[in-house]
Amino acid sequence: MKIFNTLENYTKEQLGWNTFFQQQDTQGFQVGRVIAAHKHHYDIILPEKGTFKGQLIGKLLFMADTPSELPKTGDWVLISPMDEQEVLIHEVMERETMFSRRSAGASGSEQVICTNLQTLFIVQSLNENFSPRRLERYITQAYSSQVKPVVILHKADLVADIEPYLDQLKEIQQDLSIVVTSIVDGRGVKEIQSMITEGMTFAFVGSSGVGKSSLINSLLGSQQQVTQEVSHYDSKGKHTTVSRELLFLPEGGILVDTPGMREFGVTADEEGLQKSFYEVSELAEHCRFKHCTHMHEPDCAVLQGVAEGKISEDRYQSYLKLQREAEHYQMSNHEKRKKQKQFGKMVKEVVKQKKNRR
Repeated sequence: MKIFNTLENYTKEQLGWNTFFQQQDTQGFQVGRVIAAHKHHYDIILPEKGTFKGQLIGKLLFMADTPSELPKTGDWVLISPMDEQEVLIHEVMERETMFSRRSAGASGSEQVICTNLQTLFIVQSLNENFSPRRLERYITQAYSSQVKPVVILHKADLVADIEPYLDQLKEIQQDLSIVVTSIVDGRGVKEIQSMITEGMTFAFVGSSGVGKSSLINSLLGSQQQVTQEVSHYDSKGKHTTVSRELLFLPEGGILVDTPGMREFGVTADEEGLQKSFYEVSELAEHCRFKHCTHMHEPDCAVLQGVAEGKISEDRYQSYLKLQREAEHYQMSNHEKRKKQKQFGKMVKEVVKQKKNRR
């Protein structure tokens, strides 16, 4: 396989371009991919040309109804050159996939983590960070985003017996992809490498201190990602990665390291919940009522499954909690978008009237 020494060597296909994007109208513009999104500018890579600084045209900034519609890390964008170092971004191409979360705080708006990825590596360290309930959140969101979840149990050198952890994951899903890793003894790194193929995009997510950056460094073969020690007092890591950025493996393949997330609110859809909580979905088909809430209805197969031990109480409560979160987000997001569109139409009409008066 070809070794890429500089970013100028990458073709469209090696940067993640595929038939999904080929079918879209580029309107005669050049295309580039967003390596990183900053507050006032973007780092863009152009096929076989290298990296450039990107700026939004005013129209794109004006037409966006929500921040999630602006360019994000992983997006393909339509651009035109300004000079030898800068380009103008005219439009964000339709996304093949988008992994996001509900942001913390009262607004609860959608925060896009990265776009156009195929696999999500969900990293948990085998100390006090391990949490099946937190994993369910990531897995549910991955399925809702049409992205394959892979669970990485990191820092395996910290525990004498890995089996109790694997048993807990089997309860979540029997066919869940799991990789046990350790930087200390190199365990599992080659297995991750075998999953990463040229032209595909993979994101690493998880809490602070789980070792995402250390794992990525081992895959990159260099100390590109800054790492910090985890406190032995509380097993909590410090935020090492502060932004989302595409990283290119020497042998091909694209990685995204993400900042540690202490909270992960879901924006999941029904399909994501059904795939993540497959045992609930299977039993729900036998409920007496079609729109059963699985909380108090008579002849509810899910409640019966909980009573008989087919579904653990923890899994059942987790399902209800994520379902409530997802429904609340969908309802509030619908109302928010409705108001934003109404305001946008009003502003556009005012601009139109001003032009007509000239």
